[in-house]
Amino acid sequence: MILSVLQAHEGLLVFLGAVALSQLLPLNSWYHPNSFLSHLFKNIAKRVYKKSHPAHQLMISGTLAFVLPVAIILALIFGIKAFALFPNWIDGLLLYLCLETSSEPEKSTKSLVFWN
Repeated sequence: MILSVLQAHEGLLVFLGAVALSQLLPLNSWYHPNSFLSHLFKNIAKRVYKKSHPAHQLMISGTLAFVLPVAIILALIFGIKAFALFPNWIDGLLLYLCLETSSEPEKSTKSLVFWN
């Protein structure tokens, strides 16, 4: 009886668990996908943007510099999710990583020295 109730509400339990974990066990802010992507795009912009290039070439290279990392990350997420044994738990892990309760942008940029 209890097992069938747990299976029926597994998504809700995973959601509540991720929210509770984010409040009780906060992660360092550089685990947040937004800080990871901002550092990734800043470093790509350093390599792609050159003032001497024409505007149309900058538009093409900027578009590719945005689309390729996002496409690779999405392909990895959907690939893992397609072969996952428990896809709700992976959703809960992604939710836990995306929930940010405290914003520490100065701390996250100082702790990501290896990105520079």
